[in-house]
Amino acid sequence: MIFAFMNPVINGPMYLVVAILLYVGFSDAATGRTTPGTIMAAITYTTQLLNGILMLVMLFQIISRGLVSKSPANARWGKLFSELVFAGQEAMV
Repeated sequence: MIFAFMNPVINGPMYLVVAILLYVGFSDAATGRTTPGTIMAAITYTTQLLNGILMLVMLFQIISRGLVSKSPANARWGKLFSELVFAGQEAMV
């Protein structure tokens, strides 16, 4: 399905955010202001949040595609296509 793999355009910003968190976390851990567990928790939470936003965006995309496919213009093309396909089958009978 559409969620089986993620587009590199989506992966890029996600990995960029993780890299920023690692950089900030490294400097904070070096000065003793935070622990590695806190950094890992921030990375996990941020990744889950970005994946949730991605799923929501994909849901809106799927809904809008469904509404477009339900439009009268698409119904006319579907009717024309089915007439062409079934006309050939009737001629063979």
